[in-house]
Amino acid sequence: MTSFSQNTPPAIALQNTFSTPDMEQWRALAEQTLKGLDFERILYKKSYEGLTYQGLYTTRPRQEIQIKPRAGWQICQRYRDPDITRGLQEIRHDQQQGLEAAEFDGRLCDQSLITENLQQTPLDIPLYFRAHTLHPDLCKIDAPVQGFLIDPIQNWLEGYTESPVAAYKTLHQLFKQQEERAQPLRYLIQISGVSYAEAGASAIQELRYILGACVEAFQQLLDKGIPGKKILAATRIEVSVGTQFFMDLAKIRALRFLLHRLVAIYGCDSQPLTIHATTLKRPLSRFDIHNNYLRQTLGASAAVLGGVDSLCTEAFNELNGLPDRTARRMARNIQLILKHEAYFEALLDPAKGSFFLENLTSEIAESVWKHFQYIEQQGGIEMEIRSGRLQQAVLEIAAVRQKAFVTRKDIVVGSNLYAPLEEKAHSSHLLPTPQIPDYHVETGIDPLPPMRPALVFERLRENPTWLQQQVHLLCYGDTTYRARAEFIEGVFACVGITPQRSPHLQSPEELIAYVSTFMEQAISDDTDDEASKQQFHMVFCASDATYAELLPAVLPRLKADFPQLNFILAGKPGDQKTAYEQLGIGTAFYRGCNLLKRLESLLAD
Repeated sequence: MTSFSQNTPPAIALQNTFSTPDMEQWRALAEQTLKGLDFERILYKKSYEGLTYQGLYTTRPRQEIQIKPRAGWQICQRYRDPDITRGLQEIRHDQQQGLEAAEFDGRLCDQSLITENLQQTPLDIPLYFRAHTLHPDLCKIDAPVQGFLIDPIQNWLEGYTESPVAAYKTLHQLFKQQEERAQPLRYLIQISGVSYAEAGASAIQELRYILGACVEAFQQLLDKGIPGKKILAATRIEVSVGTQFFMDLAKIRALRFLLHRLVAIYGCDSQPLTIHATTLKRPLSRFDIHNNYLRQTLGASAAVLGGVDSLCTEAFNELNGLPDRTARRMARNIQLILKHEAYFEALLDPAKGSFFLENLTSEIAESVWKHFQYIEQQGGIEMEIRSGRLQQAVLEIAAVRQKAFVTRKDIVVGSNLYAPLEEKAHSSHLLPTPQIPDYHVETGIDPLPPMRPALVFERLRENPTWLQQQVHLLCYGDTTYRARAEFIEGVFACVGITPQRSPHLQSPEELIAYVSTFMEQAISDDTDDEASKQQFHMVFCASDATYAELLPAVLPRLKADFPQLNFILAGKPGDQKTAYEQLGIGTAFYRGCNLLKRLESLLAD
């Protein structure tokens, strides 16, 4: 009897069957498909990091990226409740619902109350305590406190300490106490890049400042006689993740590679550093707030696939106050679903083999290392902060991000695009927030304030003056008006206004008659003080060719009869801008314009 294996056909060598195209052949086919569109503009994109996303990758980088030794990650959450008793009770509740470790922000509360509360509220999971200084009684606590997260540079930048000096002294004392503990603490040092990212920093800036802070902390403690291996074993690196999925994934892979290179300099290349990720508040919005679930899911997925050791997902309503149990559970469930339903915990560096991600990882690592070396040559990260160079570099990127948001180059769904019309800022699923004392001190350095692009539209939308604005679309000519009318409707949705569309107008006389009838009715209804405050905006929606004939025919008459009207153009006026303004056009909305500036100008008028 013939075995199955004997009937199996020979393997096909595909590389011998098909020719291998080169980049020039691919480009020629791509340009043919694009039909005259700009090849570089369509298929190559610059990032905030100065890197270029290419249309095609055909090779992988030479260097191998170090990966963590095992799959899986620890599910964490951060608690910022200044009410210590309530905060610990909330942690105790959440530990029964999938929480694997808790991080308590002790910078916002009276630390002298913590010891007693921990004795009354025992926990079954590790508790990590974020601090800028430590109460003596707190230093003596064993379980459940398994670590302190003291970040000398970040605490200084955020205004909790006058300088990093006191933090290094505290860390020195904690390392000495480690030898006396029955169970040494897991972490003592945290080196975080989250504050840089929240202020608008690029991925490359965040990583190079992390490396700079690592060197500063390591050197300070080595000078105090702490062995390098003990320093590294007690250090946790915190990195941010947001909605830039591929960049964040590659950033984490690059960070592990860079940390391996850095610790090798100290002769500790066999000592892997722990990487913890936290989802950013910067991409979030207070309107259409449930979209924040999806944003946090993107960040969490990038973190896990990038290879973090632990992860904290912030709640969807973190911007509005202290999340309650439901909000925290939904944030935690993101990780639980990734772990138990999507089986992400079984994956170990799934990005390996992707030419795109491996090249992106390599480019990030090379750029970060080069800039990090420059910072060290200039005196290190502390000198970079004292001189203001670090803050200035971050603020420059933040300004670029903000401009990209107000021109819709960058999108925040529900804020600058597809905004809900009648929604107000979300206020449910929050705990009552007690008065928080101000623990900030004078630092003597320039601050690094957090930025959030959507904030400018949120503030504009909440301006009560919008209640007095009426917007009308003058839909004229061929069907070109439809796309422009929809664009204008989307713009004003950002401030909660629904423009009213006119009928399809087909002659200058019909347009003048429509506006005249509407305004006469509005004036006749103007019987109270509130109505007298109404402002009317008429938006021309037609083709560019139509504007050249229509506007000279109707604007002189309309401006003379109704001087209180504000006339707006849907579309870019181009070289006709001055002529249209002389006719009476106040402003124009078009793709790529500064929406914020133009919307604000309507209220100023």
